Amino acid sequence: MAKNNTRTLYIVRGLPGSGKSTLAALLTDHRYSVDDDAGPGHRSSEYMRALGDECYGRVQEAMERGHDVVSVDNCFVSYRSMDRYKDLAWTYGYRVSVVAMQNEFGSVHDVPPAAQKGMEESWEW
Repeated sequence: MAKNNTRTLYIVRGLPGSGKSTLAALLTDHRYSVDDDAGPGHRSSEYMRALGDECYGRVQEAMERGHDVVSVDNCFVSYRSMDRYKDLAWTYGYRVSVVAMQNEFGSVHDVPPAAQKGMEESWEW
């Protein structure tokens, strides 16, 4: 008899200040985010891309270690931005649950208003 797969990757998405990190931390101790390593101030696209790659690597390492529940919380403005995490979950035998946050608690990451507006206008529900 096959064992029921209980491994889950939670992808927690939402605009800055929506509570993504708070929820992801409640779901599991194995929580990863681009913001884990982001410093304050201006964030160039190259810098954020590098942080995204580091976050992805940490999620992959958690799956390789076999943690039953892993979460990743980032803005994930587009559906496509989640694809590599979904592919990773498939590779390691994790089911995926996507949670979209819609709260407005106020960002603690000093996201510039223009960047926030751009994300809001580009958001894919």
